Amino acid sequence: MLRCLPLIAAAWAVLCLGGAAARAGGLEVAPLGVDFAPGQMAQTITVANRATAPTTIQVRTFDWSQPGGADRLVPTDAVVASPPIVTIAPGREQVIRVLLRRPSAGTAEKSYRLTVDEIPVPVPGQINLALRLSLPIFVFAAAPGQAKVAWSARPAGGGVVELAARNDGTIHAKFDSLTVATRGGAASAAFGGYVLPGQEKRWRIPLRGLDRAGQVTLRGNGAQGGVDVTIALDGRP
Repeated sequence: MLRCLPLIAAAWAVLCLGGAAARAGGLEVAPLGVDFAPGQMAQTITVANRATAPTTIQVRTFDWSQPGGADRLVPTDAVVASPPIVTIAPGREQVIRVLLRRPSAGTAEKSYRLTVDEIPVPVPGQINLALRLSLPIFVFAAAPGQAKVAWSARPAGGGVVELAARNDGTIHAKFDSLTVATRGGAASAAFGGYVLPGQEKRWRIPLRGLDRAGQVTLRGNGAQGGVDVTIALDGRP
């Protein structure tokens, strides 16, 4: 069974960290991401229209970085998608070619994002929802690499802990079902995401019973194995 993720109201989101396809409304996209091996210059994704009416989509590509610990997307022509705009009949599929304009260079992978936006048909008297799917694109370096993630945490006020993951490796790290817990047993809701090479990702997590002088425990799943680490607040493991 396909693992699907509903996205509405032009929300930008990281897709499910697993599975084969993602769905937003009547749109379904596979695969969930695009990987360029060294020397590879072209890949494809397939967009299917599972609705009962035609739908028009726009496909765009962005440079993806994490300045200040937050995801930032900037339009790019280093990677292009073709066709960029297309109408798909109900029950039909469209193959989108994803083309790398320049070969990979350097020792670290490059990170991009591809968005698939549904262009809604205006309906008088109704609110139109713009649906979006966002896929990661990774361009691998010629030499094999690895992620090297270090965690830190600090109180951010109001019962919130700011968790930071610094990746000093040459490939991205991916985490799923992470939770933060206090020594008293209070735990956060599950969260996850990517940490790009040479950058830092931060999460602000509401957490009951947070003790400024204490510590938190981080547990969850990572692409390179499980996560189970105790972090001193304002310190490191």
